[in-house]
Amino acid sequence: MDSTDKGIILYIDDEENNLLTFKSSFRRLYEVHTAISALEALEILEKEPIQLIITDQRMPDMTGTEFLAKIIPKFPDLIRMILTGFSEIGSIIEAINKGQVYRFILKPWDREELKMTIDNALEAFHLRQKNKELLSNLQKYNEELEQKVTDRTLIISQKNGELEHKNKQIMASINYAKRIQNAILPFEEKFVRAFGKDNFFVLFKPKDIVSGDFYWFEEIHRSDPAGLTETLNFLAVADCTGHGVSGAFMSMIANQILHETIVKNQIYAPNLVLKHLHKEVLRVLRQKETNTNDGLDICLIVISKNSDGFMNKIEYSGAMNPLFYVQNNELIEIKATKKAIGGHQSEDERLFEMHEISLQSLEDRGEGISNSFPLSSKPSPLTTIYLCTDGYQDQFGGLENRKFMVKNLKNLLLEISEQAMSEQKQILENRLNDWILAGKEEQIDDITIFGIKV
Repeated sequence: MDSTDKGIILYIDDEENNLLTFKSSFRRLYEVHTAISALEALEILEKEPIQLIITDQRMPDMTGTEFLAKIIPKFPDLIRMILTGFSEIGSIIEAINKGQVYRFILKPWDREELKMTIDNALEAFHLRQKNKELLSNLQKYNEELEQKVTDRTLIISQKNGELEHKNKQIMASINYAKRIQNAILPFEEKFVRAFGKDNFFVLFKPKDIVSGDFYWFEEIHRSDPAGLTETLNFLAVADCTGHGVSGAFMSMIANQILHETIVKNQIYAPNLVLKHLHKEVLRVLRQKETNTNDGLDICLIVISKNSDGFMNKIEYSGAMNPLFYVQNNELIEIKATKKAIGGHQSEDERLFEMHEISLQSLEDRGEGISNSFPLSSKPSPLTTIYLCTDGYQDQFGGLENRKFMVKNLKNLLLEISEQAMSEQKQILENRLNDWILAGKEEQIDDITIFGIKV
């Protein structure tokens, strides 16, 4: 108890001498109020902020225990003591249980001992008050906190609703972008007309809804100087910078430039197509001014057919992406030019190597040596060609959580090359899924593999 804060005591006794003695003993230490009856004591309680009540047990109108019990409902925080010469054990127990007294003190009392008891009682009162204040403040704080939580929850709920709405709008836009991107990809019917129903597959697995990978096909008919007609089948698989929305934007740009280069500008040699594609990407993206490095890796082949549908040759040119083909039970890799399409480069022009694949039939098939053959006449085609981006080989997975690696991809392609094309696609997809699942990984990049038997 603070030394500057005098305790406020009410002493009740039906003998006036006792009242005077008590007040005389403690008036300098405490603010002492006295009452000669319970009725007078009640009047004082209504007016004064009493902290401690000390009452005699035997009084004419009611006992001290009865008085203390009576005031409990209205003044529950007061410290209650009985100071009396009446020491029957039953009265003590009743005082403790019924009157909820703090101490039962017998007369005659010793001033120092009683002072110590009073100080302890007042300290208990102040502690109760502080606890009550703390509990009140805690309750108030909890109510304020609950209100803040309620308000914050409402704000978060509103924000979540707004975010959910925006997310739905964004996802709707991305899904619509997927429809647009799918619309510019070649339809399966074009491949069926060009190569036959069972002679190709496309494994196309975007990492996200839209893809930075794309594949492209165009069929061009032209006449040579002798007047003979020739069909050129252009097939490309490309991997643009990034994936998702950014990659999809780049794929749309590259797709359009490819179309303009081959169809509009009639550039047919694959190495020249890539050269022109590089220049146009630099121009369209203004990369000399912006110093951006967006671009693409690409694998491009051109299959030439004469008027009878016989294949004359296959030409390939690549930027970073090699070409794989299986011929005579051997997988052959034609390495790409180690330069990408686009990106801020020092040279104005870029040269890409061109390669030609031989389509000669095997002597041990009893068919003689020929520079061409009709696609429809080969139930077991001679050459299986694979155009790939790097997504499959770079995918993490397996028990050791490592990349699949190009060596394993080449072995897998050789292993499945004699299978039907639809089965090859299924095996590639199953092996990829098992690889990802074993490593507990997610797909890290867009994946595209185009297979064709010629």
